[in-house]
Amino acid sequence: MSRSLSNHYRDPALDTWNNLAIKYVKFALYKGNREVAYVIFNGSGSSNLDWFTYSRVLLSFCQAGLVLRRKDNIMYFRYP
Repeated sequence: MSRSLSNHYRDPALDTWNNLAIKYVKFALYKGNREVAYVIFNGSGSSNLDWFTYSRVLLSFCQAGLVLRRKDNIMYFRYP
């Protein structure tokens, strides 16, 4: 499997998360340069370690028939 991007994006805000008034967090997946799926999380009252939980999901979008699913505490995208 080859990478679609030459490197991963990491926002410097992660280093100062606790000093910011985070309201929303977006996690996006790309194929090539095109966004194909994303999840918007409620970031209020979160830390940079606990925002990525199913209970914080506000909205998700997937192209090409992908669906956001959850089993136990694991979130994943899959075709229905």
